[in-house]
Amino acid sequence: MTTPSDRLSRAARVLTAAGGAAGAVAVTLLFGAMLARWSFPLELEWMEDGALQHARWIAAGRPLYPPPSEAFVPYLYTPLYPLVLAALSFVLPLDFGLGRAVSIVAAAAAMAGVARIVLDEGRSRRDGWIAAGLFASSYVFTYRFLDLVRADSLMLALSTWGLWCLRRAPSSRRAAAAAGLLLALAFWTKQTAVLLLFGGGLAALWVGRRNLWLVVVSAGAVGLGGLWAGQAATDGWMWTYIYELHQSHAFNADRFRAKAWLMLAHAGPFAVVAAIAAGVALSRLFTGPTRRLDDDARARRAALWRGHAGVVFWGVVAASALLAGALGYATQWAEANAFLPSALFGAIALVVALPSSGWACLVARAACVAQVLFGLLVEPQVQPLWDEGPGALRESYRWQAVHRTIPTAAAAGRAADQRRALFESPRPVFALHRPWWNVLSGGDGHAGAMGLHDVRPDDRRRIERALGAAVRAGRYGPVYTEGAPPPWLRSALRGGYRMTERRTGDRRVLPMTGWLSEAGMTVPNRRPQFRFDPIEARIPPPETRVIADFEGGGVAPMRRVGGAFPPRAQRLFEGRLPAVGPHGGEFYLCSTPSSYVPKVRGRLVSPPVTLGPGAFVVVHAAATGPADRLALVLVDPGGRVAAQAVPDGPPFVFTRFELRPTKPGTYTVEVRDDAARAAVCVDDLWVLPTTAQ
Repeated sequence: MTTPSDRLSRAARVLTAAGGAAGAVAVTLLFGAMLARWSFPLELEWMEDGALQHARWIAAGRPLYPPPSEAFVPYLYTPLYPLVLAALSFVLPLDFGLGRAVSIVAAAAAMAGVARIVLDEGRSRRDGWIAAGLFASSYVFTYRFLDLVRADSLMLALSTWGLWCLRRAPSSRRAAAAAGLLLALAFWTKQTAVLLLFGGGLAALWVGRRNLWLVVVSAGAVGLGGLWAGQAATDGWMWTYIYELHQSHAFNADRFRAKAWLMLAHAGPFAVVAAIAAGVALSRLFTGPTRRLDDDARARRAALWRGHAGVVFWGVVAASALLAGALGYATQWAEANAFLPSALFGAIALVVALPSSGWACLVARAACVAQVLFGLLVEPQVQPLWDEGPGALRESYRWQAVHRTIPTAAAAGRAADQRRALFESPRPVFALHRPWWNVLSGGDGHAGAMGLHDVRPDDRRRIERALGAAVRAGRYGPVYTEGAPPPWLRSALRGGYRMTERRTGDRRVLPMTGWLSEAGMTVPNRRPQFRFDPIEARIPPPETRVIADFEGGGVAPMRRVGGAFPPRAQRLFEGRLPAVGPHGGEFYLCSTPSSYVPKVRGRLVSPPVTLGPGAFVVVHAAATGPADRLALVLVDPGGRVAAQAVPDGPPFVFTRFELRPTKPGTYTVEVRDDAARAAVCVDDLWVLPTTAQ
């Protein structure tokens, strides 16, 4: 006869098998996605460049942490990851592929560590797959960072195996020494690991102190010894970068107190249910008389604690990882990769604590299966919930889409074309947000946007002046920016460069995750991308008569009617004018003052122009907004319109428009602005014979 207990046991076995299968699927999909992303030609995340720059800097024999300069500003991380890349660069090409390969291998090592820990705590292989699946399914929530050219995965791998050794330290001096070594190396990979070291040490004090002194000695030798050697080798700059400059980053208390914990619960609702069920089951084990325990009761209670030492150890570690995640996410410019340790060690602690019988066992295991599937299918976006409250719960989740994780063929093609253009560039480029592009185009690298954010204000101003001077002096060819250039770069570009490309929408070459990606951080990235090239004259076809090109800065021979057009021609980034281009030469003219207030109406009128049979007028024009009340007009002596065009090409991009009259004669060319929300910019007005193209 089947008893209720038998039915519960059977259901638990079914759920365990389902969880193991779901975990295996999650791990397989994760590594499939990472391998599919591995060969992406450019950045998967915009800060990949900094790690490659640092590795290249080290491989060239330069100081590990130099003073900040226009040539290079290291990121504020400890140096082990770029050191590994630098060492490997003597065997393999230093590029995105190498850095991602190191991270993917490290992620696999961390995943193997998760499964090994669960097995060593007396759980089944299927439970190991559940824990690995819980971690793997957090990939999208933690911003797809595991396979990037960044230190996170290597830090996780070293921390996971270091804490595994620490758990074994009471019974093995070798494990104790290895624990200190690995945890210290994890710190030298990323500073976040120090909280895991302290959490592991606190857990070890609780569950077993034997050989703990050896952990301290080993970690101290590597940690403090490395700091002493690094300080000596860098004239004290190591401490400046890995600690002091961090203190200048603002701390967002609201993120720490509320948003970080909301994000964790929002992304792991079923994990929360499983944790509650496990906690209820554990509390029942330890409930009972707390006073006047006889010797047998005390012995049973002590045995119970010893039997659950793994739950205590990994629970304390998970708590330290949660704290590390909340603190990290509350730091200025942080992203959700701060929660990677929380996801990994939270998965371990949860599975190690799963009840083995009863209804709590069923609830916890069913919730684990649901969490793995939830993480694979749903992409959490907590910002609407944070901004608008519980009413926005539904819109704070969306189904995952493959194209947001794995680059489409079109996205990879655009990146490949851009990479090819970098290789073919006659001179090294300047890319403020993508400094590795300078190296790909034959340069030696330059400071990037993140480095400028990290340094002290006086150093930032000094480096910006030096970079601006280098741009003005012609040290670079094309200049690339994400969004409008900052003021110091606008000033450097003015007079020497023209905007030659403005990419918007699907034409942009975007990374796949983080600030500059389609998803952005809290809001999507909708910034245009710009390319600026040294000024060149626009060469007209043979036999062309030039009506006006505005070179020299004047408006003549054009005549202004009304107040829209200013009395002088304008240049790139004149005042508050946005970037318009590509223009020929240095000057063009817009129907708005340089303060860029496109409200005033007016006209720009040419002198009389004689057009022979088949001849026509070409006007290069661009609208800065809706073009329906802007016009390019050919007017006969009687004031009648002989030809007309609306400058409705891509906004801010000069497009060629042709005005063809029906018969020869004398005409005037008018550029009309009757719009209150847009301006029209013109450059190079020509008369072409009928044979011209």
